[in-house]
Amino acid sequence: MDICSIGIKGFYKGLTASYFGISETVIHFVIYEAIKAELMTKRMQRLSALDADVNERSSRDFVEFMVAGAVSKTIASCMAYPHGGYRWYL
Repeated sequence: MDICSIGIKGFYKGLTASYFGISETVIHFVIYEAIKAELMTKRMQRLSALDADVNERSSRDFVEFMVAGAVSKTIASCMAYPHGGYRWYL
Protein backbone atom coordinates (compact mmCIF):
# COMPACT_ATOMS: atom_id res chain seq x y z
CA MET A 1 0.00 0.00 0.00
CA ASP A 2 1.52 3.30 -0.99
CA ILE A 3 0.44 6.89 -0.48
CA CYS A 4 -0.56 7.26 -4.13
CA SER A 5 -3.30 4.62 -3.85
CA ILE A 6 -4.73 5.64 -0.46
CA GLY A 7 -4.14 9.37 -0.62
CA ILE A 8 -3.20 11.80 2.10
CA LYS A 9 -6.52 11.38 3.92
CA GLY A 10 -6.07 7.60 4.10
CA PHE A 11 -2.48 7.99 5.21
CA TYR A 12 -3.51 10.05 8.25
CA LYS A 13 -6.80 8.22 8.91
CA GLY A 14 -5.75 6.60 12.21
CA LEU A 15 -3.64 9.47 13.48
CA THR A 16 -6.39 11.11 15.53
CA ALA A 17 -7.23 7.81 17.20
CA SER A 18 -3.56 7.30 18.00
CA TYR A 19 -3.44 10.70 19.68
CA PHE A 20 -6.41 9.68 21.81
CA GLY A 21 -4.45 6.56 22.73
CA ILE A 22 -2.01 8.76 24.61
CA SER A 23 -4.85 9.80 26.92
CA GLU A 24 -4.71 6.45 28.76
CA THR A 25 -1.07 7.02 29.68
CA VAL A 26 -1.76 10.59 30.77
CA ILE A 27 -4.70 9.52 32.95
CA HIS A 28 -2.64 6.67 34.41
CA PHE A 29 0.27 8.87 35.47
CA VAL A 30 -1.94 11.65 36.86
CA ILE A 31 -3.86 9.19 39.04
CA TYR A 32 -0.68 7.36 40.05
CA GLU A 33 1.07 10.57 41.10
CA ALA A 34 -1.98 11.66 43.13
CA ILE A 35 -2.13 8.31 44.92
CA LYS A 36 1.63 8.32 45.46
CA ALA A 37 1.54 11.82 46.95
CA GLU A 38 -1.20 10.75 49.34
CA LEU A 39 0.77 7.64 50.32
CA MET A 40 3.90 9.72 50.92
CA THR A 41 1.95 12.14 53.13
CA LYS A 42 0.51 9.29 55.18
CA ARG A 43 3.97 7.68 55.40
CA MET A 44 5.57 10.90 56.68
CA GLN A 45 2.86 11.26 59.30
CA ARG A 46 3.23 7.64 60.39
CA LEU A 47 7.02 7.75 60.60
CA SER A 48 7.19 11.12 62.31
CA ALA A 49 4.80 9.85 64.99
CA LEU A 50 7.19 6.93 65.57
CA ASP A 51 10.32 9.13 65.40
CA ALA A 52 11.67 6.85 62.67
CA ASP A 53 13.97 7.67 59.75
CA VAL A 54 11.77 9.03 56.92
CA ASN A 55 14.37 8.15 54.25
CA GLU A 56 14.38 4.44 55.03
CA ARG A 57 12.34 2.29 52.62
CA SER A 58 10.50 -0.88 53.55
CA SER A 59 8.74 -3.65 51.70
CA ARG A 60 5.46 -2.01 52.69
CA ASP A 61 6.39 1.04 50.60
CA PHE A 62 7.07 -1.22 47.62
CA VAL A 63 3.73 -2.98 47.95
CA GLU A 64 1.85 0.30 48.38
CA PHE A 65 3.40 1.75 45.22
CA MET A 66 2.71 -1.45 43.27
CA VAL A 67 -0.95 -1.34 44.32
CA ALA A 68 -1.08 2.37 43.45
CA GLY A 69 0.21 1.54 39.96
CA ALA A 70 -2.27 -1.29 39.51
CA VAL A 71 -5.22 0.81 40.67
CA SER A 72 -4.28 3.81 38.54
CA LYS A 73 -3.73 1.64 35.44
CA THR A 74 -7.07 -0.11 35.95
CA ILE A 75 -8.92 3.19 36.25
CA ALA A 76 -7.13 4.65 33.22
CA SER A 77 -7.85 1.55 31.14
CA CYS A 78 -11.53 1.64 32.04
CA MET A 79 -11.75 5.33 31.19
CA ALA A 80 -9.92 4.98 27.87
CA TYR A 81 -11.42 1.64 26.80
CA PRO A 82 -13.83 3.18 24.25
CA HIS A 83 -10.77 4.44 22.40
CA GLY A 84 -9.88 0.86 21.43
CA GLY A 85 -13.23 0.29 19.77
CA TYR A 86 -13.13 3.64 18.04
CA ARG A 87 -9.67 2.96 16.70
CA TRP A 88 -10.72 -0.46 15.44
CA TYR A 89 -13.59 1.00 13.42
CA LEU A 90 -11.28 3.41 11.62
